[in-house]
Amino acid sequence: MFLVLAVKPDNSVSLPPRIPYFKMKKALIFLAVLCCTMPAKAQSQTITVDGINYNITSDVEPYTVEVGSNRYYSGIVAAIPENVVCNDITYSVTSVGQYAFYLCSGLKYVLIGNSVTSIGNAAFRGCIGLTSVTVPNSVTSIGEAAFCNCSGLTSVTIGNSVTSIGGYAFYLCTGLTSVTVPDSVTSIGNCAFLECTGLTSLTIGNSVASIGDFAFRECTGLTSVTIPGSVTSIGEQAFSHCYDLNCVTCEPVTPPSLGQNAFQSSNRLTTIVVPEQSTEAYRTASGWSTYATKIQDLESAKASAIAAINEAMDGETGSTYLNGLVADETDAISSTTEYLTVVNNRDAALAKLNIAVAAYKASKAETLGTTGEPQDGPAIRVTDRNDKGFILYQPKKVEFIRVEE
Repeated sequence: MFLVLAVKPDNSVSLPPRIPYFKMKKALIFLAVLCCTMPAKAQSQTITVDGINYNITSDVEPYTVEVGSNRYYSGIVAAIPENVVCNDITYSVTSVGQYAFYLCSGLKYVLIGNSVTSIGNAAFRGCIGLTSVTVPNSVTSIGEAAFCNCSGLTSVTIGNSVTSIGGYAFYLCTGLTSVTVPDSVTSIGNCAFLECTGLTSLTIGNSVASIGDFAFRECTGLTSVTIPGSVTSIGEQAFSHCYDLNCVTCEPVTPPSLGQNAFQSSNRLTTIVVPEQSTEAYRTASGWSTYATKIQDLESAKASAIAAINEAMDGETGSTYLNGLVADETDAISSTTEYLTVVNNRDAALAKLNIAVAAYKASKAETLGTTGEPQDGPAIRVTDRNDKGFILYQPKKVEFIRVEE
């Protein structure tokens, strides 16, 4: 006999503990028909199927449940199916409820069925054992602090029906290295990715209209960000304390509203690339005017980068590194490509080289045809007096850096 307790946490969300996730590649089982217990009467009922508690949300057709409180769930895997059966009634699982697996530190893998449409506040908060998660395409919303403090979470796939990512949803997911916000998302909540210090790659979908306050604050691994043309507002300190951020590309023709200190303490930020016809509008817009000296159109940004390299590369040969940028060890580019060759004092030039790389990354879309195939074009090559060096930009390749010995 099972003793089943219904636990109903309040709606408030306090700040972090931790959360990880499991990447699901295939659809889950459609039906779980295992041991089932439920109270005799159907009011605020909780049923247990395969060791997971569910709250009945509709006891008339269509019968539905949400994943209830499983605070003491001890399994390594939580498989949330599309349907569960209890007492000969089939229930559709429509949501993962608030605090469903809160602080289940031993949970490593989560499989979420394609009937689930929402993931509630703090649903997986503090699940420090999770390493990857796939949010299925059926889900439309990710609640506040849903994966907050998932320090072990290294991979998250967000389904293409999600329209909103709640505040603090991935706060302190320090293991995340790459995030793609799909085109379905229209809003990124306050502090959604705050202190994701391992994040080095960020793609923001083309439907996002608002980026909340502190949304990406202290994402210290980011070096460049593209703000899509759909964005109309960027919140207070949205990208503050992103210490390695050196280039921001803003695609909106009309400058989005910009919150206070949006790029505060992002001290390496040297270039904000904007549409050519909008340069003056950005330089004079409220908030943006603070960064007027950094705002350039794409062509000007590229010209400035070349000039900066030429200016910096006059002197003794220095370090043989390119300051932490990953070397591309693919084949050398075609000998027919034209090079801009300059004498190199690398130690003096390292900071300015980062500017150049960021500017050319921002121009990658220009070097790709409509089919996504790289087109021909000039490259920048930096050499020392012995003709050793590295290539900063290769139009014929998607990656940018090759170290030549």
